[in-house]
Amino acid sequence: MCWALLPLLAGTVAGKQVSLEVYYGAECENCLAFVEQGLMPVLHAGLPGTSVRLTLLPWMAGRLDADGLYTPTRHDETVFPHICTLRSFLRGGPIDALGLVHGAEFVACDLQSIALPGAYRDEATLRRCANRSGLSWDGPDGIKDCAEGGRRARAFGLMRSVSYAAKLAATSSYFGPLSVVTPFIYVNGGWLECSGPNVCSAIWAADGRRPLAKPGSLLEAVCSQLNPLPAACQAAKSQHGLAVEAQSHFNRHCENCVEVGTVRWDQDSTATQGGGAVGRLRASRLFLLLSATALIIASAVTAWRRQLVSRQQLDSEKQEPCGVLAHGPGQASATVSTR
Repeated sequence: MCWALLPLLAGTVAGKQVSLEVYYGAECENCLAFVEQGLMPVLHAGLPGTSVRLTLLPWMAGRLDADGLYTPTRHDETVFPHICTLRSFLRGGPIDALGLVHGAEFVACDLQSIALPGAYRDEATLRRCANRSGLSWDGPDGIKDCAEGGRRARAFGLMRSVSYAAKLAATSSYFGPLSVVTPFIYVNGGWLECSGPNVCSAIWAADGRRPLAKPGSLLEAVCSQLNPLPAACQAAKSQHGLAVEAQSHFNRHCENCVEVGTVRWDQDSTATQGGGAVGRLRASRLFLLLSATALIIASAVTAWRRQLVSRQQLDSEKQEPCGVLAHGPGQASATVSTR
């Protein structure tokens, strides 16, 4: 890869922390492939947490509520164990944080049991993934205690939290193409365009699509945004070409990927419509705006009618001195109630 040209084409972040966000669906085969082949090599590359901040979260199966929070559905219970392992990083964290790395390893392991056709998942497979990831399945602080219980589970409350909803809602202001499906991958608030788990070709920004000098892995895409290059990126640069990694492509007919959510952007590159909750969030905001506008218009009409009635009363009572109306418009007492 032509590393020298990448900063010119993609826009580096000199001395600043790069934001990498990955949102996946539990039954999405493409998501499993990306986490295993794209994300895990980045986590194990040794990038410093001062340079890269990672958010890894399951995408919601439903929609955000009117209060801006999210109420998990029964379908979300599949990812309760994931939320529990990532509970300290719902707003993201340094990419080298040990808890975040272990949580991602658990997610990658468990996705093999729920995303692949014919795969089988039970408590034994979950416990095995926890052990492999250096996490506890049993015990008061274990994944099981956090994930079980349905609506009473701690995981339900975690997905119902402001931290979780805020991260998903924030993607409504990110830049990207007209339509995308899971996995949702963002670098510094721009859609990372990847045709496969280890083939990324462009990063979207305010001025549109910014192609990378050469399609490459997620690690190469992240390193292209760093200036100066950390040692992990220098090592990847020196090893490039010595071992050619087989490049695979996402399954365009991944039904479960579309099921999780499709995000669409308008002409201003802002998420507005689609099967995912982001479009519904903006639609709800539009509904509230229209409702507020209708309320203002209704109030104005009511005030005008009151003034008209008052004028008619004054005209019919010309013999009375001015100002005899005890409660003309604007004089009537008002009661304000708060809840």
